[in-house]
Amino acid sequence: MLASKNLEIITLSENTAGSRRGLLAEWGLSMLVKAEGRHILLDTGSSVTTVHNADVLGLVLLLGCAHRGVINILNYARELTGMEQVYLILGGTHLISASEEQITRTIAALEEAGVRYLGVSHCTGQKEAARLALAFGKRFFYNNAGTITRFPLKD
Repeated sequence: MLASKNLEIITLSENTAGSRRGLLAEWGLSMLVKAEGRHILLDTGSSVTTVHNADVLGLVLLLGCAHRGVINILNYARELTGMEQVYLILGGTHLISASEEQITRTIAALEEAGVRYLGVSHCTGQKEAARLALAFGKRFFYNNAGTITRFPLKD
């Protein structure tokens, strides 16, 4: 169970603006995390990753563009935090030019890791995101500018 009962993650900027009018898209990723009266601005720009620990629920992994590979980043975050359970991966997975074999291996690794929810952004690619959506079903969502992620998530 999540320690904070009142947590929001607002995606302020990323490469796609989604369907909300008036929002702009630009290269990079910026998220605002609100919890217990505190505000944390995560702005990865061209950074590789930022790891945010979501307490008892498990690891919440916030990705910029995942140039080093979403599975490599996931494994490193688990090693750093000592957390095995993965609640959410949110952000760009950089699978846009991945081979069919790599996408298949990535899906298998995400499932093996027990990733509960997956919210993908710009550099995932539409074809690749569709494959992930099929694998994750209701546990998958697009994370475009304007997306607000509230915890706990619901299937």
